[in-house]
Amino acid sequence: MVSTLIAAMIRVMQHNTVYTDHYSTTTEMASDNSVVIPPLLHQLFSCLIMCKTKQNSIGQSIVKATCPRSLVAPLLLGLGLDLDLQRGS
Repeated sequence: MVSTLIAAMIRVMQHNTVYTDHYSTTTEMASDNSVVIPPLLHQLFSCLIMCKTKQNSIGQSIVKATCPRSLVAPLLLGLGLDLDLQRGS
């Protein structure tokens, strides 16, 4: 019941298209990116997970999995770039 409500909120949410126009800077990636996450999902994670970074990364992963082409999640992009820099491709 809650999962369908959260999924519906994600689908109707207006995603910030600024992330699809250009890649985020490191300061944008390091800032609080909870605007990408719907309020209900953010409230659920604030009860379950104490670490703010984990809340944002898991929330952005869920939003990205629900609507894959609507946004470039800043934390996921930063993680991918950091792993590519460390490990190489």
